[in-house]
Amino acid sequence: MFKDALGNEWHPRITVGTIARFEEASGLTIPDMFKPENISRVSVITRLAFHACARQASERKLDFARFADSFESDTQLKAMTESVMASLGNFFQSQWIGPDSGATESRGTGLASTK
Repeated sequence: MFKDALGNEWHPRITVGTIARFEEASGLTIPDMFKPENISRVSVITRLAFHACARQASERKLDFARFADSFESDTQLKAMTESVMASLGNFFQSQWIGPDSGATESRGTGLASTK
């Protein structure tokens, strides 16, 4: 969860659809997003956050520009980034290490192994 300048709470949710909409809108894949020339661009994480909060943005009748304008400080940007990255990590962890996968996480690596 993170808050914008007006105190609105945002709860990012990463889904396959979120990733598809982000990739279509930004022209970047998720791996491309992490390249130094992309991850340092504020618009990249803000675009992912917008798509991760699409349902809330729609309910609040906010397009991307109005969503982005609601964040006015580096503190808000940092909170947004941390929340979205945690959601992204949770999404990919659940893809690799699902409850029925029979896989266990290798300690400290984030990689799954089956035994």
